[in-house]
Amino acid sequence: MGSAVASRWKPYPEYKSIQHAGIEKIPNHWDSNRMRYVFRERGEVSEDGTEELLSVSKYTGVKVRSTTTDREARAASLVGYKKCEPNDIVSNIMLAWDSALGVAFDSGIVSSAYEVYVPQQEIDPHFLDLLLRTPEYRVAFTIVSKGIVPSRWRMYTESFNDIQMILPSLSEQKQIGNFVHMINQNISGNIKNLETQISLLDEKRSAIITQAVTKGLNPDVPMKDTGLDWYPEVPAHWELRRVKHIATIRPSNVDKKKYDGQEEVRLANYVDVYKNDQITNDLELMVATAAEHEIAKFSLLAGDFIITKDSETWDDIAVPAFVPKTMEGVVCGYHLTLIRPNRKYVLGEFLFRTYQAIGVQDQYHYNANGVTRYGLGSYWVDNGIVPVPPLNEQHEIAEYIDNQLGIMEMVREKTESEIERFKEYRTALISAAVTGKIDVRGLA
Repeated sequence: MGSAVASRWKPYPEYKSIQHAGIEKIPNHWDSNRMRYVFRERGEVSEDGTEELLSVSKYTGVKVRSTTTDREARAASLVGYKKCEPNDIVSNIMLAWDSALGVAFDSGIVSSAYEVYVPQQEIDPHFLDLLLRTPEYRVAFTIVSKGIVPSRWRMYTESFNDIQMILPSLSEQKQIGNFVHMINQNISGNIKNLETQISLLDEKRSAIITQAVTKGLNPDVPMKDTGLDWYPEVPAHWELRRVKHIATIRPSNVDKKKYDGQEEVRLANYVDVYKNDQITNDLELMVATAAEHEIAKFSLLAGDFIITKDSETWDDIAVPAFVPKTMEGVVCGYHLTLIRPNRKYVLGEFLFRTYQAIGVQDQYHYNANGVTRYGLGSYWVDNGIVPVPPLNEQHEIAEYIDNQLGIMEMVREKTESEIERFKEYRTALISAAVTGKIDVRGLA
């Protein structure tokens, strides 16, 4: 991606070499100096802890904490927290190597686990924020951080001071900032359009499943009332059955811990079910242990599917994932319910899809109980009402849905790939502009 940027945009006429871990050269007219000559460490601390609390993130930079989370500050008192003023650099000592630093645009205070640096000359804050969060500066911060493993790496002031700071003139900093703003607008607009396409694909996906499992594939078939609020009619020759009459329902109690005397297994957990349409052997499932009777009861067989029965929100209840093949040594984990259809009445491939249909889903969402966390009681899992066509029709419907969704998934993957390419290009282009690899003067 970097070479694509370099080939599309012109470089500066002349360059000079510098001593920087992530940058080999800069435009000939740019300055380069160690951080110790450009910034000083701010030493003031809060006397009463009443100032606005700021936080630092690799994703958002330096922000007022209340705008990024609803949670209260964990410290009982903020007295002694470090003061920070607009245009200061705030660096998380422990995570600077992971780009957890940036320029503050508000006055406030920050944790003593942060360092605060004050510019000793006029620097455009937007340019500075972009520069310090480039991949090139991440390399430099990583190299000077001290520690054995990443979780213990620290970048203290003496290490920060030794890094080379590169600076064009103030007017050129502003030109680069304007260019980046323009690029952000253009590329963000393209990304937003692609994300809208994905949202429309998701809506169409849901509509295809709902139409097929509640109305069938024949638009001319006679319909009958169901007497249900969830889905008011189904084809006249279909049945409505309670799940407990057509499947075995097994709420799991197998937790993530390992116990002596139990057999080692792989565990299909909440996230595995929530994020995937299918549970297959290529997923990275965690290792736990289970008793013999738990393995016998909760092992995954071909045609099973698993649903979420506990979640933080009501609309994440009864999310299903299908098991296309028997999985040796894999069991259903806690917060989930294993459903094993009786193939005399219903195919797993079809029943799984009914749990993805609007209407069928609604009955589970409505009956989930909770305030800060929701759960679906066994009664509602057992007594959920689903449409049941003849077996041959179930097979046709399941096959039709698989084919339609397969086509849509290819489109979705291509669209997601385009989004990632746009994001990578944006990162590379911004980096190239603020580190002097390309000349953007006048382009904005």
